[in-house]
Amino acid sequence: MDDYVWRSYRFSANDRTPAIARKALRNTLSAWECDIEIAETAELLGCELVTNVIQHAPGSRVYVEFGISGSTFTLAVVDDNPAPPRVRPESSTATNGRGLLLVQNLATDFGHRPVGAGKLVFFRLNTAPVPGHVMEREHCSDFPPTTQLRIASL
Repeated sequence: MDDYVWRSYRFSANDRTPAIARKALRNTLSAWECDIEIAETAELLGCELVTNVIQHAPGSRVYVEFGISGSTFTLAVVDDNPAPPRVRPESSTATNGRGLLLVQNLATDFGHRPVGAGKLVFFRLNTAPVPGHVMEREHCSDFPPTTQLRIASL
């Protein structure tokens, strides 16, 4: 059995979902004793990805999985909308639309790929390794419907 620190959640897409996802992420990263700077950045970027689902895939199911593998934190969000995310150009007059720009600029890695009838959007952050954990997973690309996303293979 391999050791890979991860959590997976499924939410209904509604106005409360970003706050609920942020709280789940905050509580888990605190329990994992994750570096506060990494945790705050992960919360911000994760909330941005979940908020995008609410805005661009209303009524969609939202799958959020995050974990730490070695020195990398990865968070992935899967929704039912196949349209790829679009990073908008930077604008000093825009009142919204900066979420993916934040993700692109703050994450170590950021991307997306089709999954079933929808898409998976992910980001990675470099972090210090979690003491006592050796984390590896084999490749698995069938999420959803299973809860075995195994984000290390993205």
